[in-house]
Amino acid sequence: MLDEADERRLDGLHVLVAEDDHIQCDGIVACITDFGATVVGPAHNLSEAHQLVTSNSIDIAVVDIDLGDGDTFDLARVLQSKGLPFIFATGYNCRKVPPDFGHVRCLEKPFTEDALVSSLVDAISRTRH
Repeated sequence: MLDEADERRLDGLHVLVAEDDHIQCDGIVACITDFGATVVGPAHNLSEAHQLVTSNSIDIAVVDIDLGDGDTFDLARVLQSKGLPFIFATGYNCRKVPPDFGHVRCLEKPFTEDALVSSLVDAISRTRH
């Protein structure tokens, strides 16, 4: 369960959301904004996601493993090269994540708001230390 300190730790963050399913995306966006962060995007395909990464200030990202037009592992490598933390979200299985991303939190859909926010807080905390 999240405590108030965890909830406040999203305040002021710019969170890229890369999710092609509009219903899932709406839930992720609502959760992130409810906890005080600003959503960058959302991106519904790879092209939009890459454009948002290069043209916006981003603190962290929620990245669906498959945006419908391909997997997002190249996007994840770009985020990683920029030193930006991210978490994966998938409607499939987290075992699809390549071993070089074994340290990245992966949430299988459906997930709770607590799981999403806790994962973001954890990813930010690991990057800051």
